[in-house]
Amino acid sequence: MQISGIAVQHKPEYAEAIRNQLQTINNLEIHAEEKSKMVITVEDRNSGGMTDTIAEIEGIEGVLLVHPVYIYDDTTLDASEHLEIKSAEL
Repeated sequence: MQISGIAVQHKPEYAEAIRNQLQTINNLEIHAEEKSKMVITVEDRNSGGMTDTIAEIEGIEGVLLVHPVYIYDDTTLDASEHLEIKSAEL
């Protein structure tokens, strides 16, 4: 499973149309909105699906920038490996 927190910057006059299109994308949630910005999360089973979703968002008319600011990916680590890495970081 991969979860991405994404900042979307857009032309203010397209806000409603962009919101409507984003709401049609599976596993996408809008968390915050301002005049020309949105904060969303997207969940997908793999990075290929995530890349496709980001490309879809980039293709929406009025979108200026799609910037993933956080990506969590548990597809490469099992729980014990994750704990070992966390312990080593401390």
